[in-house]
Amino acid sequence: MIGRYQEQNVDGHRTGRLLWGLIVSMAFAPTPALSQVTAPSASGVSSSTSNAVVPPSLDAEISKVTAALAVAQGESSPDVEQIKLLQARLLDLTESRSARNRIEQFNREMATAEERREDLKSRLAAMPETDAIPDVPDDLDPAKLQAGLGTAKERSRKIEVKLASVEEQLARRQSRRVEIRSESDEISEKLGLLKTDAIPDDEAPQNRIIEKYQDQLVALERERKCYDLTDDILRLEQRLWIRHRDADDLALKAWQATVADQAIKAAENRRKEAKSIAASQESELAKAAAKQNEEFADRLAELVGQRESLLDELASQRILLGRVTRRVDVDGMKFKGLVTPEVARILRDRKAEFPDDAAVADRLSTLSRLSPRLDLERTLLQDALDGLADPRGSASKAVEEAGLVGDEAIAVRQSLVSIYEDRLDFYGQSLLTALNEHAEMVSSLITIDQSLIEGIVRYRELVLRETLWIRDSRAFQEGYLERTADELKQLFQPSSWNESLRIVYTKVFLQPFRLLLAFGPLVLLLVLRNRIASRIALAGVRVARSSTDRFSETLICGVLAAFTGFAMAAPFWTIGFTLGDVVPGNSFADLLGGTLGVLGWFVVWIAMVWSITRSGGLGERHFHWHSSTIRSIRASLIMLWIALPFGVFDRLCDSSHLDLPDAGRVFYFFLPICLSISAIILLNARRGILVDFYARRPEHWLSAIRWAPAAIAITICCLIAGFALAGWYATVATLQRDFVTSVMLLIGILLLREFLLRLLYCRQRSQSAALRRQEAKGENVSDLEDSLATLSGQILGGIRYAVVLVTLIGLWTIWSPLLPAIQLGEAIVLWEHSGSTLIPNDDGVILATPTQVPVSVRDLLRSLAFVVATIYTARHLPYLLGLLVLDRLRIGQGDRYAIVQILRWAIGFGGFAAAVSSLGVTWDSVQWLAAGFTVGLGFGLQEIFANFISGIIILFEQPVRVGDVVTVGNTTGRISKVRMRSTVITDWDNKELLVPNKFLITSEVVNWSQGEASIRLLLPVSVSYDDDPAEVAELLLSAGTNAANVLDDPPPTVDFVGFGESSMNFELRVFIPSVDVWIDTRRNINIAVKRLFDEAGIKIPFPQRDIRVEMLRPEQFADGSISDAAKKTPRTEE
Repeated sequence: MIGRYQEQNVDGHRTGRLLWGLIVSMAFAPTPALSQVTAPSASGVSSSTSNAVVPPSLDAEISKVTAALAVAQGESSPDVEQIKLLQARLLDLTESRSARNRIEQFNREMATAEERREDLKSRLAAMPETDAIPDVPDDLDPAKLQAGLGTAKERSRKIEVKLASVEEQLARRQSRRVEIRSESDEISEKLGLLKTDAIPDDEAPQNRIIEKYQDQLVALERERKCYDLTDDILRLEQRLWIRHRDADDLALKAWQATVADQAIKAAENRRKEAKSIAASQESELAKAAAKQNEEFADRLAELVGQRESLLDELASQRILLGRVTRRVDVDGMKFKGLVTPEVARILRDRKAEFPDDAAVADRLSTLSRLSPRLDLERTLLQDALDGLADPRGSASKAVEEAGLVGDEAIAVRQSLVSIYEDRLDFYGQSLLTALNEHAEMVSSLITIDQSLIEGIVRYRELVLRETLWIRDSRAFQEGYLERTADELKQLFQPSSWNESLRIVYTKVFLQPFRLLLAFGPLVLLLVLRNRIASRIALAGVRVARSSTDRFSETLICGVLAAFTGFAMAAPFWTIGFTLGDVVPGNSFADLLGGTLGVLGWFVVWIAMVWSITRSGGLGERHFHWHSSTIRSIRASLIMLWIALPFGVFDRLCDSSHLDLPDAGRVFYFFLPICLSISAIILLNARRGILVDFYARRPEHWLSAIRWAPAAIAITICCLIAGFALAGWYATVATLQRDFVTSVMLLIGILLLREFLLRLLYCRQRSQSAALRRQEAKGENVSDLEDSLATLSGQILGGIRYAVVLVTLIGLWTIWSPLLPAIQLGEAIVLWEHSGSTLIPNDDGVILATPTQVPVSVRDLLRSLAFVVATIYTARHLPYLLGLLVLDRLRIGQGDRYAIVQILRWAIGFGGFAAAVSSLGVTWDSVQWLAAGFTVGLGFGLQEIFANFISGIIILFEQPVRVGDVVTVGNTTGRISKVRMRSTVITDWDNKELLVPNKFLITSEVVNWSQGEASIRLLLPVSVSYDDDPAEVAELLLSAGTNAANVLDDPPPTVDFVGFGESSMNFELRVFIPSVDVWIDTRRNINIAVKRLFDEAGIKIPFPQRDIRVEMLRPEQFADGSISDAAKKTPRTEE
């Protein structure tokens, strides 16, 4: 009976197995003898009979199954199930053959292992290590030198490729051993399930699968034994290629030095020749032309001199890029999931071998600035040489322009022709070739440095991810006290400190400029401390008065606080820069200098906060901080001053510096103590920074647990100290430093927020005072007050956005290097997309190699973060832009609104593009889908698209703007919003009318706010026939002329338009500056006209009606006879 078939860990159907056996037996039985063939059984024991024949080979069996599959697929009505079974059988046979081939390969390698080992040992013995640079003949011609240099480069490249291959094999074997264990366990499990249902028939498909699995198990075991036996051979081969690489590097340097010396000598000879030719010229014209040739020769000599250093840099950076790329791949495979404290130390040491990515980025920035200058120089030189394509013509033109005639002209022309020809043939063309070569090397360096930065960052992330959470097992183990004492002695070794002090004395104290730079600001601060204190106190008095309150006073106090901090940090920065820059070879002095530079920033921060919280200073008078807050901050700063020395020694003992973890724990122990005391002082429920909050918000939930913040802070500090002492010193130190830096950042952002709010307060105060002055003059300022309140709210939102933005950017900058170690969602791969990476190929050329880039859950979270940030930015960034830019440019309300809306749309589209890009979606992959989708939407939603495009036209062309008064149909009102689909118009009844944007573009719209600077206001007036028309016209003209907001040019006019049924009709025409005063001016003029008419006794008539009523007798209703007069409708007479 055919049992379960477990190749894919799923149960098969018994009928399917039986059908498979029948089909395969039919396919393999063309003759009777074939049915009697026996094969090795599942247990590996061969059953033999007297009439048995030799079993067919796997190749023959594969051929038979292939033929049967072709026949099955060629039938007119192929059996799909039969084809699937044959394909599965063919796959089994192919995998079995592959396993047997691998067994044979590993057997051959093990058989020749001893011979290869002895051969490599003899080759290593025959090639001793040497540092001697081989000699290269100096008398070789340039062609042979270039050929020799090319050969040396090619040999060096090939050796690098072979060495990289060996190192990759070693790393691959390490990861392969883990894979072999997992694959063996998986195959053994499948094999065990299949053997439980094994049947006696050796030709059964299930037994064939068992045979395949057994071959694979044997192949895996042979592979493991082969690795164990030949690992030392690979390491011998690695040592051999490293020795070859070192020797070839020396040879390559020798060839490069010889070629460079020859090129420098040739350039120097050419420069001397050009100089002598220029000195020999008698004519000023010829001498100037020869001088230009000399300049070309000087520039050529300069480029040739730089060529050697650029070539060295290019070669070293290319080698470094290859090493970094191999380290990322090799160490990633070798140590993934297998990191121990010893391996962590190895990885950190290897990371230290590579340069800092910031240094490479600085060099990349320099090269990026150099590249366009070289391109411009090449273009100008090429243009100049093109202008000299005809030397004789150019010489004749120069002589003619100089006004030379006669024999002098002929002599100068001949000299110029020779000079121009030399420029074309020697100086100019050589310089152009050198510039082209220089530009190509710079471009190659830019490409390599970009890839190098990416590789260094990737390796740093690898080391951080694998080592951050590794505990140091040596903590508090046997010999801990002895190791701590030894490390403390190494830290305070007198020779290192004496050398550093000697450097400081000779390079700082004995050099006036550096001495002044270090201690000059501090001395100036001490000398001016009383005047600084007086000026800060004066600023506090001025801001307390509304008449003298200015933001400039706050700014002055902020500058003085910053000066205090930088003056106190100047000694640390100057000494740190001197130690790190003057003697870069002294490792201790360099590390001490870098630590002092970091210490300077802490001193700046603490000293600035100390100055801000002084009595009568910024915190008290300008920011209105509570007195308890100021006192607690100043008290906590004292503990931070005490913690600084411990922090300096702790940083020196860091693994990235002197790597003295046991000594570092001694100093690190005091840091949590100082921080805990600071937390108690700051978060004290009675005298801390939250006392004012508790007093103002007693109902808040935080007020019910007032001691919780301090308790939590102390608990965290104690846990940090405990983890550090228990062996996670490197982890805790890294996290705490980033945490302290984050706290410093947040306090700095808090100060920035206080300054911005102070600026907003001063602006509001001055604008409110201006409105009060306008109101005192009788002007209506209610609309301006509403606009001011709205603008202030928007600016406040912009300030909040700026604070959030700077906070997020700062925290991201601080914590982003640690994100790879957190691995949040990185292991969960959702899908993959095609990408490319720049790596050197076998020829040393940097090429974009296609790769598959995984998209993980972390990428999805990053995409969601982009979406949230885009929405938040689109809502608040325009207000910040208005505060910083638009207010200074005095842009009108309509233009401001258009800029804000366009900026919002741009931010939205950019954020959406960034979000989908982080998920691996590129424009190349979706452009056809987007095109089809756009066309479909264009037909289905053409009205919406028309309104959307019309909205864009309105924002860019601005036929109407926000704030304009327009008439659309029978509605007149002010435009309040321009949205993507519609425009909102608010009429005089404060009702909102939604008008599709397409209507504003395609229909007639009257815009009262654009066009001429004045708007005509027409007021119709009617008077009775008893009044004098001339007097009426004079009074109307007087009312229009004396009215407020009426322009003198054009002047007001009165027109007698005609006679009505009961009145004489006049029209008063006046011109006003804007539509904003339309209603007020019309009301004021109407009131003035009524008052003037009343004083002059002029009447404004109204329609009069006379009604005649006829009385009817009752009998006229009774008999139905109604007179014609009674039947008529009552008549009204005016």
